[in-house]
Amino acid sequence: MFFVLPRFLLADLVLFTLSDSSLMKKLMISGALLGYCLGLVLGLLQQSSWPSILWRASVACFISAVLMRWWGQLWVRSWQTACYQKLVANQEAARKSKQPQ
Repeated sequence: MFFVLPRFLLADLVLFTLSDSSLMKKLMISGALLGYCLGLVLGLLQQSSWPSILWRASVACFISAVLMRWWGQLWVRSWQTACYQKLVANQEAARKSKQPQ
């Protein structure tokens, strides 16, 4: 047995959860963690001193967090625009099919 969702229910659920600020917080934290780990690993591979490694990892943490937040906002905005355009197109198609010819 398969459960069939109504046409835009899944998109509405995703957009409702994506518009929450908790997603932006999660994206920013994951970007920060990714950047810090990347800075730490690259500093260790270069065999730098510990203060230099921590400083570079902190800068990478900040930059990657800001970039991840920017990308996340862009992604959510694009997703919402695409769903809205699809909704408008479907409404116009339904309106044209109801008009007498």
